[in-house]
Amino acid sequence: MWVDRMNDPQNPFHEKARVIQMFIGKADFFFCNWCAESEQAIIDKLDSLGAGEFVITMAVKIKHPIADPKEIQKMLTALK
Repeated sequence: MWVDRMNDPQNPFHEKARVIQMFIGKADFFFCNWCAESEQAIIDKLDSLGAGEFVITMAVKIKHPIADPKEIQKMLTALK
């Protein structure tokens, strides 16, 4: 499946768009944090994986990923 190949270093768009985090929700919803040169680089990467026709993109530039340290600690504790 294309999701498994999103960060394949052999992909020609790997250096232009990489997935940092992926959140999979219910039904057909998922959300990704990307490190990318542009929204077009993300679209090109998705197209190269055969996912372009299945995914709607909306890129929003942020300075850095936002996370609540307390929530992250709870998740890490639950994984132990």
